[in-house]
Amino acid sequence: MYSDYHTRRSLLGLAIASVLLSGCDWEDKHEIVDCSAAADPNVSDCRSIEDDIDSVATQPLVRDVSALQDLVAVGTESWSPSHADELDVSVTASGNLILVASKYHNRLRTFQSDNAGHITQLADTGFLTVSGGRYAIDGVSGASEQVLSQVQLQTDGDEQFLLSIMEPYNHRAIRAGTGLYRHALNSPDAPPAPLMARTDNADYLPYQGIRTTALSPDGDWLAVAGRDRKVNVFAANSNFSTALGEASLDITVHTASFDQNASRLYLGGSTIVGQLLALEHDVDSQTLTEQWRVTLDDTPQTLVSASNGSVIALLSSGNELIWISADGQTATAIELASQASGLAINHAATRIAVSDVSGGVELIDLGSGARAYRKPVGPGEALGVAIDANDTVWLLSQRQLLGFQAPVPFGDVN
Repeated sequence: MYSDYHTRRSLLGLAIASVLLSGCDWEDKHEIVDCSAAADPNVSDCRSIEDDIDSVATQPLVRDVSALQDLVAVGTESWSPSHADELDVSVTASGNLILVASKYHNRLRTFQSDNAGHITQLADTGFLTVSGGRYAIDGVSGASEQVLSQVQLQTDGDEQFLLSIMEPYNHRAIRAGTGLYRHALNSPDAPPAPLMARTDNADYLPYQGIRTTALSPDGDWLAVAGRDRKVNVFAANSNFSTALGEASLDITVHTASFDQNASRLYLGGSTIVGQLLALEHDVDSQTLTEQWRVTLDDTPQTLVSASNGSVIALLSSGNELIWISADGQTATAIELASQASGLAINHAATRIAVSDVSGGVELIDLGSGARAYRKPVGPGEALGVAIDANDTVWLLSQRQLLGFQAPVPFGDVN
């Protein structure tokens, strides 16, 4: 059962700030600001500014095991790694196309699902790799292999594109080739197999500190943010040469999400503590203006926006989700079965799926609060989760996709 003490402890410090932080130039600041006695007293730390803080009303959403339904297992697909060090890190779904990205000897796998939950692997290819071995110095980029951390699909009319993030291999790696890539996907069963840092057949945004991107639901806008405490908004079908909107921030950004009509951009990140910001995105003037923020004990790792404009955050602790209303005035702590490893929302933005480190997956209907859960036998830790156009939930474990569908009836739909 979800205790009052647990609610208070997990939401300790949850607050909303109605003011904009000003008077700080974050461009010249390091990621870690010196707060010790030896710190330069002339350097202002924006993170200490907390004017006009008001408490946010909070409430728990209890996980009632007696009302828990069973997810229905459907299709499954497994594969062999191309290299022993390969690690699956990302699963996304767009329509009925499912993408799995693997880092270390970077690879991209594409799959097709149907309305019955069957799945077929279409392709398996090296993606943004280097021309030499993992530890070799690549003649094109002058760097050892970087890490493929995210791939998502963008649709522009009849055309499809792969949006991919390359991050540094480690903190000692030089940053050549890191940033955002956009490659045409002419056929899901024959995706491109580009080399890292080759941009002759791609749009490329060099960005050493990149952490996340957010594509608006209509596919028109792309937000890009990261460690440099900046966010830029581009036309999603552009070559990223000109940002149409930008903002300097006082947080290191880890995750981002547009609301359903792209009028608000949510950012999750950290200063000394976790932060969740709501920025008004004015499409006409392409300005980003902070509306409200919530301070959290943990850093948001994943954000999704529901159909009513609210936002749901998976925190670094992973023990619960925080669901915050569109106006930032109320927060709900969603109790989970185990520590979460992934969060996804369906196309209608009415259901979320949560994977956990014990290998389970849970589907939650946001309207009714109904839940269905399944812990498969033997897949190990669940690494991520996605929901396709038919509301089939796809659980990613190492080298395996497992499909699940909601029981009938479930939630607000019978």
